[in-house]
Amino acid sequence: MRLTVSNKILHKMILKGKKAASVALAVAVTGVSIALGLSFNVKAGATSAEATLKGILGDAAAYGVVCDEFIAANHLETNLATNNLIVNGTQGFGNTKSRTNAGGVSFIKNFESGYLRVTSSDSYIGAVVFGCDYQFDDNQTKLLLNGGKAVFDFANYSVLKEKLYANYPDYMDVNSTIATVSENLNSYTKSDEGVVFDTTEYNNGKIDVTGVNKNFVTVSLTYAQFKSVAQFRIVKNDNQIVLINLTDINQNYIDITKYLGNYDTAEAAGSLVWNFGDYSGTICLTNVPGTFVAPNASVTLGGTCAGRAICKNFTNPNGEWHFYSYDLVDETTTATTTTEETTTQQETKTTQQ
Repeated sequence: MRLTVSNKILHKMILKGKKAASVALAVAVTGVSIALGLSFNVKAGATSAEATLKGILGDAAAYGVVCDEFIAANHLETNLATNNLIVNGTQGFGNTKSRTNAGGVSFIKNFESGYLRVTSSDSYIGAVVFGCDYQFDDNQTKLLLNGGKAVFDFANYSVLKEKLYANYPDYMDVNSTIATVSENLNSYTKSDEGVVFDTTEYNNGKIDVTGVNKNFVTVSLTYAQFKSVAQFRIVKNDNQIVLINLTDINQNYIDITKYLGNYDTAEAAGSLVWNFGDYSGTICLTNVPGTFVAPNASVTLGGTCAGRAICKNFTNPNGEWHFYSYDLVDETTTATTTTEETTTQQETKTTQQ
């Protein structure tokens, strides 16, 4: 049986989301549903920086990738929200259990073409909401969409059949969500005086914010400044998140490359936010972590990255996108987890080629 918008569980999910609290940029929120409450709760004990970031992200906090068009050209280890999905060839779908506590909801308004296959029962996959109709194949293990041009194969995870929903194009306004994140972030950067850093130290690629008396710290750099050093380092406290506000980008193609150390961790992915403002070119990301906000740009992967991408278009020809989140809420659960705030010093590093 195909599940549609009339399904009572889905309605309960949507109604829960409609009651979510509005954005609160600088208040530590504990155990309160953010945006689409079905998918995400701020952790009890979350730091003020984490709460600030989740408030800025709103609906987008519960997704690894939010974009207008997603071209899947490699394996996906994330959930997603997109208006149009194109899969090049056959690609796997489902997040590794070590990276998340639940699958989260994925929203695919239109599945244009290609073959998306659930990797295995070892992956976490939450509800999948389609904005279009679909048909089951004869074995009831695949969905056929767009006249058979698109296939969603869940044979390796048959329980997903009870979490598939059709014909709900208004489940999420993807473009509005992207625009809201950008507006929130830009408003925050305008209200935050940012960090005045030592130019001599920055010539060696170092920005030290450990002495800054705030947990969500803005660092504004022109793209020329950012590229002027061979190695870019942020030295921060564990309870700090650093927002890198890149300005004056006058190239059609830019690259953010190579995180020194293990970029593929929850801590690294949650430590940095990158704001590209109104830049409308192409951003190539290679082995870097963070939340990347580029509402008018196309993001492409030159290597595997970790965190969130909130952008106009997204594709991953040369790597996977890994989404870390330990406070997603499945459609049948409401539990939150508790983490301890720490203040030990650590370094975040990237290097430019």
